[in-house]
Amino acid sequence: MPTLSVKERVAALFRVWHAVSELIEQAEQLGDGELVHHLAVVQLVAEEGVAALGGSTAVLDGADTSLPN
Repeated sequence: MPTLSVKERVAALFRVWHAVSELIEQAEQLGDGELVHHLAVVQLVAEEGVAALGGSTAVLDGADTSLPN
C-alpha cells in the first residue's frame, strides 16, 4: 500500500468527515439519537486526525457540505 502524503491524508480525512456528516443527517431524520451520537464521535476522531497532521480544522467548520471535496 503506497504511503500518502500529509496533504493526501488530510484530504482523505475530510472526505471521511463529509461522509459521516451525511450519515448524521440521515440518522437525525430517522430520529435515532444514539446513532447520531456515535457518528458524531467518529466525526470528531476525523477532526482530531486532521489537527494531528497539522491541518486546520477551521476548514471543517466552514466547509460546504453540499458536495464532497
